[in-house]
Amino acid sequence: MQGDSTVAVFDILMARTLQASEHLLWIKDPTLPDLGVADKDDAEAQLSSLLAGTGANITAAAGPPPAAGSAASIAAAAKASAPSGPSPAALSLTNQGGVGSPEVLAPGAYRSVCVELRLHNLAVAALQQCSALSDLEGSGTADAAGGPAAAAFKALRSLVMAWLHDAQVNVNEIADNLLQSLYRWLSNPGSHLYDPALQRAVQGLMAKLFAQLVSEMRKLGAVIVSANFNTIRVATGKRNVAAAV
Repeated sequence: MQGDSTVAVFDILMARTLQASEHLLWIKDPTLPDLGVADKDDAEAQLSSLLAGTGANITAAAGPPPAAGSAASIAAAAKASAPSGPSPAALSLTNQGGVGSPEVLAPGAYRSVCVELRLHNLAVAALQQCSALSDLEGSGTADAAGGPAAAAFKALRSLVMAWLHDAQVNVNEIADNLLQSLYRWLSNPGSHLYDPALQRAVQGLMAKLFAQLVSEMRKLGAVIVSANFNTIRVATGKRNVAAAV
């Protein structure tokens, strides 16, 4: 196989799953991506982001107040629980492949030991818990998948659940490796089955799961310095490493 073999395996297995559910394949030339969006301005913005090859800050437009438990509501919660001294935590959106992801920031000088917790396989966990995450806001799985991507989302989730079972029950290392590479395939424009709508659907669930995780940690008294889809940094309130750990 030429290029990334893991991405190629993903494409093949996803194509088989889509064909089994009588879904039309959208295999494309990765040098000229079909962004799969109806709005021309949205397509041009995503294409510019892909061609630029670097992340860019984006500003959320003004709108109605965020729903309780949503990613956007973290900013409000941060103001109430910010530590003494550092400025209140703020929620920003960083552009990753044309899709915004939440990030919590509470800049300042912390006098205690801070620890970094690494998050792994957030996309897998979000797909596994998509029904529970959708129920939090009173929407179904299809609604969470974003309309046109609902059929592809359903196929992807069934594939991921099969891999989870194979990895946990049969201790299949190949299935485990595929799960670890899920988000890399999902956000890779070089994939023949890359679909921004499907990426947005999964990342929307990831944002909900991330929001719930941050909210629960705050309820337990954690002082969060910064958090994103990859890491969470927490101020322990301890003055030495042994006490902090």
